Amino acid sequence: MKEMAPSTMKTRRKLLAGIGLLSLLSIFRFGMFGKAKEVISCAPPPDEKKTMKVLTQDGQLVEVDF
Repeated sequence: MKEMAPSTMKTRRKLLAGIGLLSLLSIFRFGMFGKAKEVISCAPPPDEKKTMKVLTQDGQLVEVDF
């Protein structure tokens, strides 16, 4: 193998350092580290149940959960 010229080695090192820095910045920008996933529950907590009053076909007023 041929030995590379010192200027070529410096250029490659700068290129690799630049690529590594850009990849680290993109990882931090998108928040891959320390970002907790949001948990979505299927049912609302008992204190937040929403109800709605509706009329049935026979005219009675009933309260239903939605």
